[in-house]
Amino acid sequence: GRASIPLENLLDGPVPDDVFMVHAVEPVEGVVLTGFSAEVVTHYSDVVRKAFDGKTTVPVGCVDGTYGYLPTDKMVREGGYEARRFFGHFGLDGCSFKPDLERKIDDVLGRITESFDTNR
Repeated sequence: GRASIPLENLLDGPVPDDVFMVHAVEPVEGVVLTGFSAEVVTHYSDVVRKAFDGKTTVPVGCVDGTYGYLPTDKMVREGGYEARRFFGHFGLDGCSFKPDLERKIDDVLGRITESFDTNR
């Protein structure tokens, strides 16, 4: 499965015309490899595990055109490198994260899990 969301749905500011991608493949029954086009924080391991309930999951970051970090909503509120200070290092000066980041990632994962269910 593969799903995306425009970066402009995740970021405010001068955002490039690009997408955040999530990939998932089940090479053997019960094991799902997921790829994110960002450096994801550990929290998203739990999000992936929940989305693919009952399966062994292996989340992998920095796949398919990495734009930077994917923090949690709490991290965005608190600030720090993964939530704010990395933008300039990735050519995203003037950008910031929009609210409800985790819900948006859940939605993208939901589209992939739906495709897994319909392809069986």
